[in-house]
This record gives sequence, C-alpha cells and structure tokens, in this order.
Amino acid sequence: MLTQIEKIDVVVIGAHPDDAEIGAGGFLLAAKRKGLRTGIVCISDGSAGAFGDSLQRKREAENAASVLRVDTLHFLGMQDLHIPFEKAAELIEKLLVEMQPRLILSHSPDDWHPDHRLVWHIVDTAWALANRKSRHGDDRIEKPRILQFSTDILRAHKPALLVDISAFVEEKQKALSCHASQSEIVKNVVAFNALWGASIGARYAEPFSSPEPLMLTSALSLLDTL
Repeated sequence: MLTQIEKIDVVVIGAHPDDAEIGAGGFLLAAKRKGLRTGIVCISDGSAGAFGDSLQRKREAENAASVLRVDTLHFLGMQDLHIPFEKAAELIEKLLVEMQPRLILSHSPDDWHPDHRLVWHIVDTAWALANRKSRHGDDRIEKPRILQFSTDILRAHKPALLVDISAFVEEKQKALSCHASQSEIVKNVVAFNALWGASIGARYAEPFSSPEPLMLTSALSLLDTL
C-alpha cells in the first residue's frame, strides 16, 4: 500500500475507490510511460455502494493502484453520500500543497452521481486555497492544469480532448478487474473507451473536459510541459 506523500506530476482525485481507474486509468499509465510521477486520492470509502464493504473496496483500490504503478495512493476514508465539504476541501488542500501536482484530474460537475459533482467542487475549492500565498507562503502550489473526466456514459458531454490509450488498455482492464465487487459497474468501461477511440481513428481513448481554455503551445502540443 502506497501512502507516502511526495511531490508528483499528475494526481487523480476520485470520489470512490474505482473512479480513478474508470475515468483516467489509461492516462495514468501513459503518464508513467512518459516518466511522470503519479498519484491517486480517494475521498470516500465506498461503503454506501450496492456492492462490497469499505475494507474490500480499499483492498481492491490498492491492488488496482499497483497495476497502474502510481507513486502515491491516499484514502480520506469518508463515507460516500455523506462527504463533508469543508473537511474534505481542507484535507485535499493540504495534500495538494504537499504533492505540488502540475496536473489534477477529477470528476465532471455534470455527472449523475451526487458524490462526483460534490467532489469536483471540493477539488475546485481546494486548489484555489492551496494556491494562496496568504495561506501557504512559498509552499503554495502554482496554478495547475485541470482536466475533468466523466464516469457516467449517459451524461458524458462532448469532450475537449481525447487521449489515445490503445497501448494501455490491457493494463487498464487489469486494473478495473481488481474491483471484483464492482464488476457490474466496471464491465462496460473499456467498451465506452472503444467508442471514443473510434471517433479519432484509435482503438481506445479516454475523454476529458476542461473548466478553462486549454493552451496549444508554439510546438503545437497540449500539456507539453508536464
């Protein structure tokens, strides 16, 4: 189990123990291939779900994180459907200052699940506070790039960008399979990725949106400084 907090490049902040793998598992694997340091933060324990208890879900998330080879994994252990906004934002703010990520990935504010919508607002608040010099002095984080992913196929909107994950789909599927208690939920994720992939001539892709304009650099590359 990885719990040590270190500076990282990319962090995925999810509401439930399987959200990072569903929404950005391929992205995390691609980041690792590029030599970037990655992390996952899971806010809730998943105990309010229809399948699996909190201990089982934590173990599943740990196994999946091992497949994704993330450098740090952190659980806040809050109860889903009862996530306290202020407390969660405070803890995420602290983690962001410690991790100093350059890219944050989290939920779409348009997802069906109320925890997903809440977590987006928690993350949006936390990074803004972590960026304040009045709160953190020279330890404050620089304004990171932020991407949103959707785990809700029926409410997924047209994304701002698609990431080709064809080279990583087998590993992503392996990570998803670690969530045995959630098999009914994760079983169609890769099929969803195949649909997005087909739209760009790839086998599989993950869709992402952005709350802010994305910069296309002079080298015609997105996010090339990561």
